[in-house]
Amino acid sequence: MNSQIFGVLLEDVPLKEGLPLPVYDSLKYFKENPTLLETEGLFRIPGNMSVVNNLKKEYNEGKEVKLEGENIHTIASLFKLYFRELPDSLVTEENTDLFLVFIELDKIDKNQTIKKLQNVLKELPQVHLNVLKSLIGFLVQITEKSDLNKMDSRNLSLIFGPNIFNHQEALGLMFFFHY
Repeated sequence: MNSQIFGVLLEDVPLKEGLPLPVYDSLKYFKENPTLLETEGLFRIPGNMSVVNNLKKEYNEGKEVKLEGENIHTIASLFKLYFRELPDSLVTEENTDLFLVFIELDKIDKNQTIKKLQNVLKELPQVHLNVLKSLIGFLVQITEKSDLNKMDSRNLSLIFGPNIFNHQEALGLMFFFHY
């Protein structure tokens, strides 16, 4: 059975609680093991790519994947790989451009910018919005432990920005407002 999950449009993958399985499973694993967010180099240090590729294969074959017992950097690498292989970004180019305009127009009025961002987010397909909300919330949790994991919002935007937005500045804006 081939139920391709990696490299497939978000609208075409099986979801669990509104999220693609690798995203759901990874976030669940981190939630159940919150001290892992303190791991130095989280998302910067690569995991075992052989194991990552095996886990990816299991997801794509529709198998039930268990992340328990896997190295934290391997799980983080799997998580990054899922986003890297998306055929298009979470936020459309049109909406990314609007995010960047807000940076210039509303540097002082945070409340007005938040309202405009909320309107832009309403334009996203529901699955994109679900994934974006979960991802940004998770990345904010990581930045809250940046004194231990050395992963501040700038480091995380360099890692995830290209896969989420067409511009890294837009992810920085999301962190700024702690979406």
